[in-house]
Amino acid sequence: MAPGGRTLARDAVPSMLGGLELTGTGGGTTASTVCIDHLAALGAVPLPGTGADPAHGGGLALRGPGPGGGLALQWRPPAAETVAQAVSGQTFQSGLPGHQPAGWGWSYMDDTGGMYGAMCAMTGLYHRNMTGQGQHIDLSQMVSSVPLNGPSLLDFTVNGRGSRRPGFPPGNRAHWPGTPLVNNYRGPTVAPHNAYRTHPGDYNDWCTIVCYSDEEWRRLVQVMGAPSWAAAPKFATLGGRLQHQQELDEQIEAWSMTLGKYELTECCQLAGVRALPVQSAEDRVEHDPQLRHRETYLAVEHPALGLHKVQNAPFKLSRTPAENHLPSPLIGQHTREIVEDLLGYSREELRAGFADGTFWPTARARFPYMNEMLR
Repeated sequence: MAPGGRTLARDAVPSMLGGLELTGTGGGTTASTVCIDHLAALGAVPLPGTGADPAHGGGLALRGPGPGGGLALQWRPPAAETVAQAVSGQTFQSGLPGHQPAGWGWSYMDDTGGMYGAMCAMTGLYHRNMTGQGQHIDLSQMVSSVPLNGPSLLDFTVNGRGSRRPGFPPGNRAHWPGTPLVNNYRGPTVAPHNAYRTHPGDYNDWCTIVCYSDEEWRRLVQVMGAPSWAAAPKFATLGGRLQHQQELDEQIEAWSMTLGKYELTECCQLAGVRALPVQSAEDRVEHDPQLRHRETYLAVEHPALGLHKVQNAPFKLSRTPAENHLPSPLIGQHTREIVEDLLGYSREELRAGFADGTFWPTARARFPYMNEMLR
């Protein structure tokens, strides 16, 4: 960071954190309740008045200086969802028997970490409104993912059963071969309970099917066209289906291979059988009917990248609809708004900051929109 940038941060941030009047050299004033700093992971200087420690690891810190009620949100040293997932124990629980843990294919904690960060900020602001005091809230992405291990931690604490051990269920079965037929942290011990290949049999053509009762099994039999093998007495009860799971799964998959995963899902759900397709990222964005109905992905025009679908807000609010209608900003796109409108500096000081490398490296050519903002 250029010396001018350090001076700007040191002068501006303390007032912003306190929610106090902020006066720039241009005489403008403004106020802010929450300050977000994304530079801590790159070795930025500690924010004055926050007690922020750059050596703190693993996620998000919300800090306030005390009286005045400000909060500072700071992302900490470099992290990634896959790292948080691994440290939290989630990765260890995924994968197939005899193979290394595989991890998830979706960066779930990226979304969840942001959600918990917003919840912490709202809680801190509520506390400020009630007491007039700011506070320090420290939250990491890893810690916020630990509660997802709750059922398996309970299974280990109460029953002494680890989440991965010899006899770990193949595929998505609910029962470990050779172990007692009892319910566990994965849910009730039932059959069928697996992911089955579907037409045309490519790497991503799978559909999960679960029957929690004999009645649901009978519904599935009708969906399959009442094949003669399904009428065998050994499949009539849950105990029999669990005892003959291998044969049961082979027969169901012979049928499931005749249908596409979305067609199979619709047939099962219409009959009251639990079924969902296994989806890739492309499936979720382009083919999932529920996500399409929820408008989870919307097309947004980006000035540099063109028209692309981006993730919309994953929740629906009846009175204040949330929708991502703007593209991600270009680098430095809002420098003028921040420096002049928020901090109260003059246009001349903005130009000087570009000239001395505070806002953009002097050795690199500026983008056209940067030159436009300096006119």
